[in-house]
Amino acid sequence: MIYILKFPIHTAVATSTCILAISALSGMLSHALLGHILWGPAIFTGVGAVLGAQFGVKFSLILKAASLTKYTAYVILIMGLKFIYYYISY
Repeated sequence: MIYILKFPIHTAVATSTCILAISALSGMLSHALLGHILWGPAIFTGVGAVLGAQFGVKFSLILKAASLTKYTAYVILIMGLKFIYYYISY
């Protein structure tokens, strides 16, 4: 979104987060209807996600675009490495 669509980094991060929230909500609803949710851990995780999102918004507003781009790239890199590690160890 940043490089191809020329979105500002703050807009791209917010848009991506919104799309992830919609996707997570639809997955949660389908699993809730099937009775697959352990509600205690789910509520605990949900509260943490909401609080973390509020912190993330405040934190992103004080960062310059270049810093936010760098930190976002680091997070994506770490997540990718974790996926590779779990794939290899599985």
